[in-house]
Amino acid sequence: MQRRGIYSITTVFTALGNKIYEFGAKVELDGEMINADSDRYRLFKRDGCKCCRCGLEGQYFAMERSAKDGSYHLNLYGTKNGQEVLFTKDHILPKSKGGTNAMSNYQVMCRICNEKKADKIEKE
Repeated sequence: MQRRGIYSITTVFTALGNKIYEFGAKVELDGEMINADSDRYRLFKRDGCKCCRCGLEGQYFAMERSAKDGSYHLNLYGTKNGQEVLFTKDHILPKSKGGTNAMSNYQVMCRICNEKKADKIEKE
């Protein structure tokens, strides 16, 4: 993945604005068109940029180019023990257990915690 730039959380949410709620919407950020229509961005805005399991805080977004289609997107990162940690949208009820791709079934989780959780259902 090719990285283009680092942006504060405030800068990203200001740039995305209400476009994150518009189907197929794109916004320009430093001359690149970014797909604003993303459940990840909506989740991070709704729930905040903090892992629901370990409490790690997201610190910045990185603009990165997808190897698959060459488009740019924004990934949220925090740091733990000096290492970058990607933030993900986790399915509360895993898809393998009948969960859906619905906002009500998503929670913010860092990649480390998401990999530990895997397809388990966590008890309240």
